[in-house]
Amino acid sequence: MIESGTGNNKIIDKITWVQRATYIRGEGQIRIKLSDDLAQYLLSLKSYTKYRLMNVLKLKSEYSWRIYELLKEYEWRLQPVIVGERRWKTSRIFKVDEIRRLLNIPDDKYKLMKHFRESVLDKAKKELEEKTDIIFDYESP
Repeated sequence: MIESGTGNNKIIDKITWVQRATYIRGEGQIRIKLSDDLAQYLLSLKSYTKYRLMNVLKLKSEYSWRIYELLKEYEWRLQPVIVGERRWKTSRIFKVDEIRRLLNIPDDKYKLMKHFRESVLDKAKKELEEKTDIIFDYESP
């Protein structure tokens, strides 16, 4: 349901998301055509992170998936900056407690930094580098 206008001029539209769905036998694919009426709303979305679903479907670690989303969210800010002949690397800095919170890691899990690095950061770093369009590095205390 999409509402627009105010007071007596209020309009409520009930729009279906899918205009057409086609299953392609032998390929195991479903092609979905979204409603033309929704296009104006979907194309004007702001403050959302966009990424290709195929990049994250290959990921096995839930932490890799979430780190991918966090880095994609800041991707436009993480582009290298070139000033004259110098190339500056930009970065997104997370404190350990902040990244643990963003990854929903319970306090009693990976208490030692060594375990956190091995089970979360190193695993995600390797997986993202091998399977996605994102590469990251980190420094730990």
